[in-house]
Amino acid sequence: MMFVQMQLLVCPQYLLIRYFLSSQKNSELRNILVAGYPKSGTTWLCRMVSNVMEYKVGGLLGNVNIIPDLSDENKFSEKEGICYKTHLDYQSIKKYFNKPCDIILIYRDPLDVIVSSINYWSFNRFPKMISFLSKVPTGLRWYYKFFETENYKKKQMVEVISRGSKLSPPVPPWCEKNWFDYNHSFLKKRKVIIVSYEDLLNDKTVLWRISQFLNSTKSESDIDLIYNSNKADALRRKFKKEKDAINLYHIRYASEGEGKVILDDETIRIVKVIFKEWKRSIQES
Repeated sequence: MMFVQMQLLVCPQYLLIRYFLSSQKNSELRNILVAGYPKSGTTWLCRMVSNVMEYKVGGLLGNVNIIPDLSDENKFSEKEGICYKTHLDYQSIKKYFNKPCDIILIYRDPLDVIVSSINYWSFNRFPKMISFLSKVPTGLRWYYKFFETENYKKKQMVEVISRGSKLSPPVPPWCEKNWFDYNHSFLKKRKVIIVSYEDLLNDKTVLWRISQFLNSTKSESDIDLIYNSNKADALRRKFKKEKDAINLYHIRYASEGEGKVILDDETIRIVKVIFKEWKRSIQES
């Protein structure tokens, strides 16, 4: 202790050297962002990537704050890295997250994004009515049956996917941009890899490709184990065993092609044009 005090008195540069070394260590902290339009699999992929890299999960990166995540993956890891998920587009990430990072964009068939959003979100069509009926027995059940119907939600989501939410704040959250423009913002950008939700759902080699992009030291057998242990059924069994009701509630069975079964022909026609244009953009990039 006496030696350190003498160092500070005799050599004020000592503080500068310590500060420099500390800042160098902090600059080595690696950040990975799993980005995607809402309901595109960001939580699922973020969990797998954190296991691949053995990094802590940092939460949901917003434009003004970071929302803590339910996942406690690798919370005791000593590795110098954090894995975030985000619904910010590329330009917003660069604006609000001014740190070096690797980005993984996951995109999902917008028809299935619509169906998942209908099942997940309340659109707050009549907020005062919701507030009143929430105090009445079975009041919310009647509200969603007659005022915020599935057909209403579907029309809102088709509008959001096509043009972006015009509400302030946007409903659903994070949907200021339409689906195409959001995903397109990541094309032809450095340190960005783009993967399909449907491909990841059906092919574990997609996770291997991500691990190679991140320069992971995990073997193929390690990746297989991570992939299989993060399937919806496996996670449900895990959370049931741990009696983790909160995480169990948030684990939903992954679906593919549900939108083509549930949605009407006109909606399918409109959204398929958007999806086709996106696929063409990927091929040309």
